[in-house]
Amino acid sequence: MNVLCVLEPRVSIGGGVRSTFNLVSQLAADQFSNNVAVFGFWRGATVPAISPRVTSIPATGVNPLSLRFIKEFKKAVDDVKPRIVHVMGLYTALLAILLRCVFGYRFKIIVTVRRTTDKIRYPVVGRILARFISRCIDHTIFLTEYQKAHYANSVKFAPRDATILPNIVVRRTVSAAECAATRHRLLNETGAQHLIVYVGRLVPTKRIDIFIEAVAEVRRNGLDVGGVIVGDGSVEHLKMLHAVTDRVGAGSLIHFTGFVNNPEFYVAAADCILFPTETEALPNILIESYALGRPVVVSPIPQLRELTSPERNCLMVQRHESGQYAQAVTRLLQNENLYETISAGARRTYAESYDPDRIARRYCDVYERVCRQ
Repeated sequence: MNVLCVLEPRVSIGGGVRSTFNLVSQLAADQFSNNVAVFGFWRGATVPAISPRVTSIPATGVNPLSLRFIKEFKKAVDDVKPRIVHVMGLYTALLAILLRCVFGYRFKIIVTVRRTTDKIRYPVVGRILARFISRCIDHTIFLTEYQKAHYANSVKFAPRDATILPNIVVRRTVSAAECAATRHRLLNETGAQHLIVYVGRLVPTKRIDIFIEAVAEVRRNGLDVGGVIVGDGSVEHLKMLHAVTDRVGAGSLIHFTGFVNNPEFYVAAADCILFPTETEALPNILIESYALGRPVVVSPIPQLRELTSPERNCLMVQRHESGQYAQAVTRLLQNENLYETISAGARRTYAESYDPDRIARRYCDVYERVCRQ
């Protein structure tokens, strides 16, 4: 089956792009017999590794509203001749609908909704478009039940045919030598004995400022920890984060790596993952932590309550405050039995709920069912 996956171009590569690259690589594997292409990532961005079986078609700009992007989208359709156009977001879904209507293409449209947001820039227009899109697409994939309910209530996006399917996160092998080398380097960078790590985009809703404050508080409480922040963001937001680092006296404790192509090295090198986000759909960092058996401390937002079992595969704070996160990290690092329990529970969760081959097979089943409709 010919499948074209479509992204919106972005300068900053986040979990949505990484999970899409994981998906197309898995779909192109021998056991699934698909011809897969991915279009829409900006050609100037540093993108994750991808299977050589996948055809990569970059966009030449970063404006998905531009006529140039629409023309490049049409050319990708003409070149790939897909039976399925799998779009990652409602805007690209709208473009796929317009292309199909105007040019008479016969491909099926599947949309994966990546985000969970309470902010709609133009609420009235957004809800009208959401209803239109829900009637015109062939199938919708939500990442979680919470996300499905949220879009129905907040955006009025309630498609007639939908499936709940998580992101694909592949557990890449990190050798003991690679893990030790990465850990040694990061311990030197932070001057610490323990590493607390965050991986993801650096945007205000991820609350990296709280991460920094929590690391500083754990250090003041007597644990020799350093913080590693893996990801990139805008110049303005990075300036703000560095200002927070200076304000709490954590300049020597916090190391910013920028974007990396091997986030699993940093997860594997960590003692624990700290994820104080305010809003989320299905974070890759949570699944990556599960895959590598690294305990994670998470925020108490409803989205994460659906995805976690506190005290079994993670720790969840009661209140979204730096002191709460500091207490949870301290408890985790000082209690060996708790640490091992959560580490084992994380690995078990990944094996039971996020096995890449099983999830890829479910995606293929959706594609086949939609094509038969």
